[in-house]
Amino acid sequence: MITINSNMLSNSLSVPGPPSNLQIFPFGEYLLVTWTPPKEPNGIITNYQVGSAEYSSSSPESVVVTMDEVDSNVFKKLLGNRRFETSYVVELRAKTSKGWGASLRTTTKTIEKSGEKF
Repeated sequence: MITINSNMLSNSLSVPGPPSNLQIFPFGEYLLVTWTPPKEPNGIITNYQVGSAEYSSSSPESVVVTMDEVDSNVFKKLLGNRRFETSYVVELRAKTSKGWGASLRTTTKTIEKSGEKF
């Protein structure tokens, strides 16, 4: 028989660390975002939030990002309706029963529109 101290259990459950291995694959009008679960889940991951926002200033950390929520078994998200040759802030975070954890933020730029060849 295993005895679990309720204080130990409540202390080990917390908000998660940031997701791991964040990768962004920029296309012309899309950003493909992939990740793996946090190295420090601090409980059971219940959801992720991922999103992006355009930025043109020198301080992308101040940009407010609109986030979409996905299930805990989803590790990629295609963000559509983006503009060619535009800079974006991409943000990602995980959630446990204790709340949302720290966000990962990075910047990327969509590719240029290719010209039509006749």
